Amino acid sequence: MSRVSGPDVVAGWGLFNGFLVAGLIGYGESAIPIALYAGSAVLIELVALTTWWVMRAHPVWAARSPSPRRTRTSALAAAAIALVGAGIVWSWWMALPALYPIAAMFTPEGT
Repeated sequence: MSRVSGPDVVAGWGLFNGFLVAGLIGYGESAIPIALYAGSAVLIELVALTTWWVMRAHPVWAARSPSPRRTRTSALAAAAIALVGAGIVWSWWMALPALYPIAAMFTPEGT
């Protein structure tokens, strides 16, 4: 079984976005959306290159990168970030429900 590293995942994500840019070109989209989406795909590939460089320059970091202890913690953090983002984009009160997943992240598992 092959082990996929972090830079591989980020590079694959950028490659998939490159295919989506090709789809935009194929459907005849105007130049501005294509340039914006292609720019984001290039930024993702730069992040992949940076993570590859850091993992190669500092192998100790690659060996002991921390991850959340439970999947529940990751899901609650993602929900909180999405709600805060909605509050930033639309209205401040939409960020208030983010308090619930944040509080749930810090409660013990059995309660």
